[in-house]
Amino acid sequence: MRRESWVALHIDSARAAWKRALPVVAIIVAILAVGWWWLKRPASKQAFINATVIVVRAPIAGTLSFVPGVEVGNLAKASQPVATIAGDLSNPRASELRVLEQQLKVQSSDLAQRERSLALRIADRQQQQDQYRSESRSQQTLQARYAGAQIAQAHAELSRLDAMSALSEADMRRATALFEKGYLSRAGYDRSIANARVSVAQVQAQRAQVSQSEATYAAARVGLQLDGPRALSEPEQRNRQLELELVDLRQQLQETKALGASTNEELARVSAEYARQRMATLVADRPSVVWSLDAQSGEALTAGAPIMQLIDCNDVWVDAFFDESDVRDLKVGAPVKVSLSHDARHWTGVIETVRSGSGRVTVGQYVAAPPPEIARRQLPVKVVTVRVRVDWKRALQPSQYCLAGRSVEVSI
Repeated sequence: MRRESWVALHIDSARAAWKRALPVVAIIVAILAVGWWWLKRPASKQAFINATVIVVRAPIAGTLSFVPGVEVGNLAKASQPVATIAGDLSNPRASELRVLEQQLKVQSSDLAQRERSLALRIADRQQQQDQYRSESRSQQTLQARYAGAQIAQAHAELSRLDAMSALSEADMRRATALFEKGYLSRAGYDRSIANARVSVAQVQAQRAQVSQSEATYAAARVGLQLDGPRALSEPEQRNRQLELELVDLRQQLQETKALGASTNEELARVSAEYARQRMATLVADRPSVVWSLDAQSGEALTAGAPIMQLIDCNDVWVDAFFDESDVRDLKVGAPVKVSLSHDARHWTGVIETVRSGSGRVTVGQYVAAPPPEIARRQLPVKVVTVRVRVDWKRALQPSQYCLAGRSVEVSI
């Protein structure tokens, strides 16, 4: 009886102890679950802040001079001059352009002189042509009047000959009648017939003369002459020669002007290029921070030599390396948390790109060399590179180089 009571009491005590321990066990399980979830959440193996680095190079060969105030870590505003390069002595291109500029100036001057000479010759020939045209018009007028007078004279002579022909015709008819009646000898009759025929021939010749006079008059009205050694009069012939000469001179003037215009354009281009080769001013094309100075003031540089490097604080992102096993959780556009190492600051961002094969294969190359981190076993061999675009919320300060190069941790 006592044993049964003791067993029942022991069971009640165990139940009470389990009820007291159950909340503690539940809390421990919840903590373990949260810890497992936290540890299971994908996080970067390594990550750092990256930025666009602008390499400023010498556009010409010359001597470098930095603008006062340009130092490493200083802010360069947009369109702010940062350096100048003088290329008078050490720039061979400037010497070539100087010689070419002088040659083009001489050529331009010669073409301008030739253009003025052609213009004067054209003006002189134009004046002569106007004079010959005036003389030709006067000669045509006089020649037409002369031909008109000849036509009138020819018509008057034709009228006289017509009258004489009519008289000869009447004499011939009377002579024929007298000859038939026997009152006129044979010789008188033949002489009368011959006179009539001569009169008819004279009338026909005069009519031809009238036609010739009319043709001469028509030719005179258009500046031609039919009774001289030439078809054109001397003023008209000289006028036409001058017209051909003027056409040639105007063509030469037009070609000279075109060549002069192209020469002046080339001269302007060479002069502008010569000015740029003599002195080049380098300006920042965007707000940026001086990352490094790769040359010193007074240093002689060749064209294309690096001068300085600038960081664009408006283009700053995070490059993070994740284990390849986390790739299923890495989606483009997925939100992430970016925490600055050894600092309480953190920001939000989104995944912009995911690139696989980092350190195992170099795309486009036949031989892949692993990066130093993998060679030193600091990173897993199978990693993916994630680019994260971050909302910095004005946290980037030029005095801190916009945090470029700082280590961060990226978590999903």
